[in-house]
Amino acid sequence: MGILTTCIDDDNVDVNHVRNAGKPTLSVVTIVDSTATTVTVSGEIVESKGYPILERGIVWGTSEPLDIERDSHKSLTDNNSGSILLTAEDLKGGTTYYFSLYAKNQEGTGYSVAESTTTKSGLGTVETFIIHANTRATEAYAGGLITSHGEGNIVERGVYYFEQGSMYSKDSLISLMEEDSFVCILSGLKPGQAYYVQAYVKNTFGIFSGDSMLLTTSTGMPVLKNEITVTPYANKAHVVAEITSIGEADLAQRGFYWSKTNPPTENDHVITVAITANQGLGEMMADLQPLESKQTYYVVAFAKNAFGTSYSSVQQFTTSSAEATVNTRDPIIGVNGTAVFGGIVTNVGASNVTRIGICYSASNENPTVYDNNEEIPISPISENGVPYSFSTTISGLRGGTTYHIRAFAVNASGTSYGDPVILNTPPIFTQEFDSFIGEARRTEGTSAYFVIGDKGYLLGGDIGPTYISNLYSYIPVLTSGRWGELNLYGGGPMIWQSVAATDTRVFILGGLGNGGVVKDDFYGYAMDNLWVPRTKGPDAAYSRAGFALNNNEVVYVGGKKDTANNEVWAYNVSLDTWSRKADFPVNQYGGIAVTIDGNAYVGLGKNTAGVGNNQLWKSSGGLTGWTPEPAGTDLSGNVLAGVTFNGKIYIIDKSSFNQYFIFEYDPTDQVWNRKSELPYYTWNIQFMYSIGNRIYIGFANTNKVVMYDPSWDN
Repeated sequence: MGILTTCIDDDNVDVNHVRNAGKPTLSVVTIVDSTATTVTVSGEIVESKGYPILERGIVWGTSEPLDIERDSHKSLTDNNSGSILLTAEDLKGGTTYYFSLYAKNQEGTGYSVAESTTTKSGLGTVETFIIHANTRATEAYAGGLITSHGEGNIVERGVYYFEQGSMYSKDSLISLMEEDSFVCILSGLKPGQAYYVQAYVKNTFGIFSGDSMLLTTSTGMPVLKNEITVTPYANKAHVVAEITSIGEADLAQRGFYWSKTNPPTENDHVITVAITANQGLGEMMADLQPLESKQTYYVVAFAKNAFGTSYSSVQQFTTSSAEATVNTRDPIIGVNGTAVFGGIVTNVGASNVTRIGICYSASNENPTVYDNNEEIPISPISENGVPYSFSTTISGLRGGTTYHIRAFAVNASGTSYGDPVILNTPPIFTQEFDSFIGEARRTEGTSAYFVIGDKGYLLGGDIGPTYISNLYSYIPVLTSGRWGELNLYGGGPMIWQSVAATDTRVFILGGLGNGGVVKDDFYGYAMDNLWVPRTKGPDAAYSRAGFALNNNEVVYVGGKKDTANNEVWAYNVSLDTWSRKADFPVNQYGGIAVTIDGNAYVGLGKNTAGVGNNQLWKSSGGLTGWTPEPAGTDLSGNVLAGVTFNGKIYIIDKSSFNQYFIFEYDPTDQVWNRKSELPYYTWNIQFMYSIGNRIYIGFANTNKVVMYDPSWDN
């Protein structure tokens, strides 16, 4: 076999050295993975630079530049590949290292650019928690929840705690629990102190801890409701407080401090309350005494145990007067001149209340027992009986009046009054605003008036220069359109006609016609609005006093033609016949005639000379005789109208001074009472109706109606 030989004739080739050869070049380092003790990196050899690679690997250290002669390094045993993938081991956790790739050839060692990375700490994570429900004055429960163990074995669990404001002075408590959730009992704490607590865990790499949390121990002292209840009297006060917790030790003392100065302390007045059931938990009460009347005091409740003393808020109170304290109640308006007045005794004062009542006045804004008063009999009221409410019904009150009312109470110290209250009673007179639709009457009392059912009627009258025969109806219950015009009277224009009305119809007798002609016409009128002539009976006359004895018989008394007479005539409706009855005791014209309980009351007319008799006579249903009633001595003798209302007779009397007074006559007591004067706008009286629970009075000057309420005319 022959030997192959060659020769090199090239300026770039040195037989002992490759021309342009050099140290290997490498790629950038890539950090593949990192733990607390290891870092894995990768890269590759870019060029071997003319010579075979003798060694390749990684080198690392904590600073640059890196050198395999000085720093730790690791090589791959397989040199056939240009790729490098190696792991540095036994590193320190949480430390920054620099890593480079390296490769050796005959020319030397080449390095890549260094890349830094920091190893993981190896620590885990933990969350701090506090069991607030178990927090006491000297101990608390706190712990941690391990959410990550880290890379090492756990060797210790515990809690740091330190007082607020001194976080650099930590105490620690090790937990013997080995679970991920662990608890420590912190004991020996200070009552009412704020602490920070922080769970911690130790593993082979070190200690890791959770966030700090604020924990405040309880005071251990009792707890009271902030507000206390005080019921003051004249010389003592009843106080009530409530202990909602006795704290973390048995109660040693509880009670109240009180003083004239604020705040009261244990150096002032003190009263203790015995600790009985429930170890003193719940309400406690006491009487503070003796106190001065009308004096301001301050009181505070306290409760004491081994941890200290707790207090309520300070309550201010003022003792009452030695006299009783009474409040006036708002009055309740009644009917027929009555109202309910009353009061409430809220404090009896220094002694039992022996008298109570109401005083009132229409002139004195602060009435006393020397004004009108109504005393209410009672048994003595002690403080255990208050509040004591009382009332009484006052009658005889006057309408249209402002009353000032005060309740009063009497004890051994004197008479005390409540604040005044006001009662405005309903008006006696109310002017209606629905005007009369007919013509104004010129002469007073010339019209005839009567009531059938719930309607009033007005007939005829002097409108000057003539008389009229118009008939009008009035319905007071309507709010408008109360007046209505009806058929003309069948006897023609007339004044001073005599009227007698039953429950369903009216009978009109006589009157004075135009030209001074005295009439003897007699007509009946019913709700069908028809005038029916009836048999004429008595002689022609006017201004007789008429009344219905019953629904089948009407009666006419007296009257005037040339002179006044005393004849009494009765008309039988169903027979259409007349009969004469026992003569009236005096000659009269005008006046009134009414019936009450089957008895007729007639009178108050004038004689021929125009002088009034100022008296009523009574007769039973048979009209066989007449009995005089007491005379009205205050009457002027000029009676214009009259009606019955609630069993009494009301008339309008005109004085010589043009004053119009209402008089009341009580047939039962046979007593006359002068009532109110009519308002000035009521002059020229034409009618008086008694309908429902009011009396209606009509007049010509304003063509209006006044509503009169007798129940308030006292």
